[in-house]
Amino acid sequence: MTELEPDDNNGEQSSVAGCLLMLVCLAVIGGGVALYVVTWRDADSGRPLPRTVAILIPLLAGGLCYGIGTTILRILGLPVYVKPEKESSDGSQDPETTDAR
Repeated sequence: MTELEPDDNNGEQSSVAGCLLMLVCLAVIGGGVALYVVTWRDADSGRPLPRTVAILIPLLAGGLCYGIGTTILRILGLPVYVKPEKESSDGSQDPETTDAR
């Protein structure tokens, strides 16, 4: 049975700039925000942040980073997603079949 691709991606792939942006956002989520939030303790009581807050703050920071990064890349004219070029299937570009006169 052949599996069909979902129609929500429209055949787009991440560009190099989009991949780098994703890596930066993952670094913001994991290293910059999550590590600080998990190790944070209240100075008076020594209690950590509630669990839902400790989960949502890094995710929101990563989403904010991705949104700002995407906007900056679009202002600079760099695509975040690109449609891959499909090779022609008619064989007209095949060097063996073209006539060299």
